[in-house]
Amino acid sequence: MGQRVLALEGAINFRDLGGYKTIDGRQLKWQTLYRCGMLNHLSETAVKQLSSLGVKSVVDFRFPNEVERFPTLLTAFPDAGFFQWQPKSHPNISSGQSWMEIIEEKTAEQLSDFFGEKYVIYLSSHAGIYTQLLEQLSTQKTPLVFHCAAGKDRTGLAAMIILSLLGVGRDTILEDYLLTQEHVGNKIESWAQDGKTLDHQYKELINIADQVPYEKLKPLFDADEKYLNYCWSHIDDQYGDVENYARQKLGVTDVMLSQLKNNLLD
Repeated sequence: MGQRVLALEGAINFRDLGGYKTIDGRQLKWQTLYRCGMLNHLSETAVKQLSSLGVKSVVDFRFPNEVERFPTLLTAFPDAGFFQWQPKSHPNISSGQSWMEIIEEKTAEQLSDFFGEKYVIYLSSHAGIYTQLLEQLSTQKTPLVFHCAAGKDRTGLAAMIILSLLGVGRDTILEDYLLTQEHVGNKIESWAQDGKTLDHQYKELINIADQVPYEKLKPLFDADEKYLNYCWSHIDDQYGDVENYARQKLGVTDVMLSQLKNNLLD
């Protein structure tokens, strides 16, 4: 039995995907595949802990402005190859708009709908980096870490794609997704209630929270199951299932699927 949540000082939402069961009775290997948020504020102890994992690949879904402002501490991954999302022309996505601008222009209900729609956009805008992620996994460039800012949205979609292709059921995938609420969503909720959550990574967001009502912020921090269900509904309508999406948009082949399962499952 491995450890699901790794307590790493300065890391956000760092989790091992090992142990999840597939529908046909297999399970994901431990210490092979990790998901998380930003990795820019790791303590010296956390850097040593991470470097001991022997990570071979780090896949970063963040926008360039996020990477520039909060660069990953490369010393935590001395033997890893790094893969970063590259901006391409897309009519429905912007890497430059601030959260403050988004929050100011939308109601709380609109923000909630915005996130469901955003997940669908990521299926296209991040197709290239999701393909790279699957290529690294299929060629056994593991252990592998994949992440975005909070390890919730872009990372949550990536986890959903991987687990779906491995044959993990949607109930289990949703359970994994909702674990983020305990490690990200509840931080801001705790702060809003009693002012005790002052993690370095949340200072900018706390500054925003001083200026707008909490109910408008909640959709931003929540790992809400309706976001993932909205995405699944789109995939089912447009492609039939996640595997067909991966074949049509990510270039996944029978060989890659077989390699993924051989490399990641016991």
